[in-house]
Amino acid sequence: MMSCFEASAPGKVILFGEHAVVHGSHAVASSLDDLRVYARLEIESGESQNMLRINLNDLGIKCSLKISDLVIKNKDLKKEQGPPRSDVLKKAHNILMNLKYSPEKQSALLAVIYLCMELCPLSTGVYLQVVSAGLPIGAGLGSSAAFSVAISAVLLAACGVEEKKLINAWAFCAEVILHGSPSGLDNAMSCFGGHALFVRDTTCGRIKHQPLCVEPQHNIYLLITNTQKLRSTKKLVQHVA
Repeated sequence: MMSCFEASAPGKVILFGEHAVVHGSHAVASSLDDLRVYARLEIESGESQNMLRINLNDLGIKCSLKISDLVIKNKDLKKEQGPPRSDVLKKAHNILMNLKYSPEKQSALLAVIYLCMELCPLSTGVYLQVVSAGLPIGAGLGSSAAFSVAISAVLLAACGVEEKKLINAWAFCAEVILHGSPSGLDNAMSCFGGHALFVRDTTCGRIKHQPLCVEPQHNIYLLITNTQKLRSTKKLVQHVA
């Protein structure tokens, strides 16, 4: 009998303080619950028993990797928020070198491979599929964070873990791979949802997340327009000082 796990995560919109939050300014953000990334994980048997199959629909990525190449030592699901382990990331990068994709696609796939190595139960075949439902890529609406949260959540669910703090910590790890020095706002917003105030703690460098209560009669209605112009969060953050 095949086991199946599913998870989804919303995009986000930053109302105030976008990018400047990286340098200590306050930011206010809201989740976009109708714009989500969906992840599905299936535990397989038969011919696919020794393979990890990855399908990232919106990025046009399909690949199969030998599970024996992905096994690592000293797995620990109880991660504090921080960067990826350098030795595991190096191994993931070496695996990626055999796959021919553009730099943008390689970055996304590297994050997925890293998370699978750290979190995925690799004792049998695994099929991981990720789909974006209306959440545009590169539009500043947190698509990469929703991508990271959804994948982290579905992999942890396969391990019997649903703790949001851990999902957020692993999603931030993927965001580091994708963006270099993320603030942590996007993944926190996608993971915890709702509305929140963010500020970076200058003593430890971490972003503090304070939920904001908005009464139903005071709901905020936003009109969001997609200009179709792709943006790189990594490049934009580097220009905010």
